[in-house]
Formats: sequence, structure tokens, C-alpha cells
Amino acid sequence: MEQFPLKRRDGSRRQSYCRACKAVYQRRWYERNRERHIDAVNTRRRELGRANRAYLNLVKTRPCADCGGRFPPYVMDFDHVRGEKRWNLSASVRRVSPEELAAEVDKCDVVCANCHRLRTYGRYDNTTSPPDASEGTEGHNQFDA
Repeated sequence: MEQFPLKRRDGSRRQSYCRACKAVYQRRWYERNRERHIDAVNTRRRELGRANRAYLNLVKTRPCADCGGRFPPYVMDFDHVRGEKRWNLSASVRRVSPEELAAEVDKCDVVCANCHRLRTYGRYDNTTSPPDASEGTEGHNQFDA
């Protein structure tokens, strides 16, 4: 009976097909409908991305946690300060649920780009540059026009 998965979580009914037959059916369905499936996934990801991006932009309307300034969303950053950073917020908007995104945002302070750079620099030993900051810049004066 374990070959037939449960139909309901309460365990009162089972599926009419075994796991192996279902896997074969799904594989064949995908082979026949590959393009349609890919289009549907991309459409859902675009919609999810729009909704998640709108949420992030709404959160970025908060004033900077450090200087109190209000700036456009593209000037505001998320500074991960609580808990473990699971992934980069902006790079994951099309791949995570709104609940996962909100949980990751809760680990962050919203700060303007300038304050974020100051915070990040302050996390290092201020007598030297941050790790690898000068790597690959030999012979280049970064302040020349």
C-alpha cells in the first residue's frame, strides 16, 4: 500500500496510481509539454518578481536607520545585521515566496547607500582597507579623472 501515496493528509484515501507509474506519466507529460511548462514557470516567476520587487520598494520607503534621510528606493540598501544571511535579497526576488522574502527582510536594517558603505567599512579594522579592496588595482590611481 505504501506504493500508493496518500490523497489526503488525514490518510483516509490513497491515490489510484503507484509512485512509479506517476513518475512515468509526469516525465511523458513534460516531454510533450516542455515549452508550455517553461513558459508557465517563467510567467509565474515574472509575476512573483514584480510582487516581491514592489514589496522591497515599499520597505525601502522607510527613513535610513542611521541618518534618518528619506531617499528613492534605488538609493536604499538592506544591511543584514540579524541572523544568518541566506541569500541576496535583490537577486532572489523571482525565486522566493513573499513569506521567505519578508523573513529575510526582517533580518535587515534599511539604510541609505552612503550609511551602508560607512557601516560596512566600520566592520573592518579601520587602519587598513577592507579585505581584497586593493586586489587587481596595481598601477591604478583610483582618484585620477
